[in-house]
Amino acid sequence: MLPDYDEFLKHRALAASPSEQLIGLVLSTRQGTYERAEAAMILGYRRCRQAIPSLLGMVRDGWHTDSVAAAEALAKIGGSEVVPHIAQVYDECKAICSGAHLHWDANRLQGVLGALLRLRSEAELKPLLQEGDRLEGWLAGRELEMRRATRRLRELLSQRQGMAEAVIELHDSGEGADSETVVGNGSEE
Repeated sequence: MLPDYDEFLKHRALAASPSEQLIGLVLSTRQGTYERAEAAMILGYRRCRQAIPSLLGMVRDGWHTDSVAAAEALAKIGGSEVVPHIAQVYDECKAICSGAHLHWDANRLQGVLGALLRLRSEAELKPLLQEGDRLEGWLAGRELEMRRATRRLRELLSQRQGMAEAVIELHDSGEGADSETVVGNGSEE
């Protein structure tokens, strides 16, 4: 039990670190360490634009977990300046995978492409369903479906929030049913 708790504390300490320290980890830590990948992910969640140069270097390192973590972080940060760099790494990965390669080359290819597609508009993704290679088409379809599902979830949450506000307003106004009414699935009991 103690080692798991130690790992938990390491993750918490890393998450609490200032961005400058996390950028230092991205630059100085050896490839393939969890600290480096996690530092990149945290910088992405923070949308730390100062980390872009170090994350671009990390994408190019070649270690598949590092490349994918950095590409995902850059996708979260966004910005048109990172798209050509991620696209170039994707093209390099694709060239490697067209010859003899190991499974982590394919993992790197899929991860970097997934991050790259998150930076594309829906208008850019739709043609890939028909014109792209199988991996591009599959990942473009997955990205479009995730966006559709996210929009639908936001719609449902806003409808539910609107219903909750209406119930609160009705209750506060003193109108409507008596205090014994139970509001559940929209029916009164």
